[in-house]
Amino acid sequence: MQIYQSGLASGRDPHSFSKVGDCQSIREVLLGIYDLPGRYILAGEDALLLETVDHFAGSFNRDGYAVKGGFNAAAVLSPFRADPEVCEPGENPLACEIRVHNPSMIIISLEVWWDGRTPERYEQYMRNIVEYAISQGVLPILSTKADNVEGDHSINLATARLAYEYDIPLWNFWLAAQALPYQGIDPERDGFHITVDAWNERSYTALKTLDSLLRSANAEISDNTVYEPDNAPDIDEEINAPEKDFSQSFNPMPNLEGTIFLQLEQTLQGNHRYAAGIYAISPAQGSVVKLMGNGHRLLDSMDGFILVQNEDTKDLSILCIDSVCPERQQQIDLGMTSDSALFIDTKQIVAAGIVDEKPGIYLVNANMKSLLVATDSSDVQVVSISNGFVYWTDYTDCVSELCTDATLFRTNILSADTTVIITGGDPKVDISGTNYLYYLSQDDIETIYYLTLGVTAPEFVSLYGNVLLDYAWNPEGTSIVVLKMVRSDYYGKANEILHYRIDVRTGLVDEYQPADYLSPSLTWSPDGAHIITGGTFINSLGEYGIGIRLTEVETGLVVPLEDSITITAESIMTIATLIWKE
Repeated sequence: MQIYQSGLASGRDPHSFSKVGDCQSIREVLLGIYDLPGRYILAGEDALLLETVDHFAGSFNRDGYAVKGGFNAAAVLSPFRADPEVCEPGENPLACEIRVHNPSMIIISLEVWWDGRTPERYEQYMRNIVEYAISQGVLPILSTKADNVEGDHSINLATARLAYEYDIPLWNFWLAAQALPYQGIDPERDGFHITVDAWNERSYTALKTLDSLLRSANAEISDNTVYEPDNAPDIDEEINAPEKDFSQSFNPMPNLEGTIFLQLEQTLQGNHRYAAGIYAISPAQGSVVKLMGNGHRLLDSMDGFILVQNEDTKDLSILCIDSVCPERQQQIDLGMTSDSALFIDTKQIVAAGIVDEKPGIYLVNANMKSLLVATDSSDVQVVSISNGFVYWTDYTDCVSELCTDATLFRTNILSADTTVIITGGDPKVDISGTNYLYYLSQDDIETIYYLTLGVTAPEFVSLYGNVLLDYAWNPEGTSIVVLKMVRSDYYGKANEILHYRIDVRTGLVDEYQPADYLSPSLTWSPDGAHIITGGTFINSLGEYGIGIRLTEVETGLVVPLEDSITITAESIMTIATLIWKE
């Protein structure tokens, strides 16, 4: 660690670090959350990292002058790419950042690949960057990348070779990404950009790298830390959503019948998601009640009952939420594990799962499990139940979460006769079971298709926005509501949320006031007169809150409920399930 120590002796700031990178190194993607209290949780053994968070406070949530979308190893050495308002004449972005921020360490992560680029040229420019940082008494930290766009891992090999040659730290993000879905690569983009889960893991592992180096190099920080964390707390203790007896009230809306059900999810310690409670909202009564505590997932609801899954065991149960239920009916354990199930009636369900090593679609009640359809794998989901038919989707051949090759089947519950309906992305079925909705993706453009079984051929509609977030049929099967997002392909940032309604009878498209939520989802009211949109927002205290807004279909009038319904947490909280039932 001679570079670090000599840098401190020459006046480098021990409480400052910098980044050199492209769009994968901007503050939203890399480390920025650690300057934002409430946006992260470091518990258990990870509480030791809080010392490094405090030590480098102010360096996390900044991009600096050597980070910019499109930067590469050549660009950060070019004075023509420097910020003319801050950097001196002839100064390149790297030199400018070191002069302005005076870091003691610098993370170097330059990963963009394009045709015609050679590993040798990359290595040459990276060598210049490393040698300049060392000459300035700044410790370089090199990073591997999650992708292999070049096809032979030659960029990561060159990076590791440089780290070995100069005896400087190597942060192996490639290795950390291997445990993530799709190895951290966003399957719907260009093979280079990483997923949100990978953002979290990237920031977390980068922080651990800084912490390790700081503890090794800085005599001011010893292993006898002032923090004395207990063992990692239980999930129920970590999740700080309201307790089960949580209830609130707001001004009643007598014209809005039915109950809105929310199942929330929290993201803790990097990319770990936990079920954070099930809520029932009655607009007519103006009440919000927490039905279930942490660790339960909501799958369906019907006539005063909810179908839930135990998050740990995957066991299914039917719970009565009506106050007049006899005690013996308050909970019915079904003896079945499944991630996908729906009610047939309040005592019987259809579930996708494996029984006696046989994957398939099963009819299940408290006394029996009957195989309805045998499947080749367990990678199936129950989509809808209508008029004696169960609709289910097979994702066996899919290679991404947003699968455009999913096959939708219809099975007669009495005869078990099964037919193929459509193949496409995220198939949806209306209440009558006759109208279908799906999307197809070509050249990164998602086109929505809809049809009426046996009546119309598939028709399509193209809407502005390059990311499809959610869509749903109205109860009558005459309108489709759609949420889309405009996302920058350059930075990966969400620029705009768009809210549409398509009248399939006329082809007309209405655009509603969009909801500025993170991870938004939507559904219709039982009478089809309103659309509810839910998502996550950040309040003035820096807390995460659950936002809910009602849109009147005919007028477009929007009624936001987040001012009346207060469900907040210090760590990120999202809506996993949104249902509005009679």
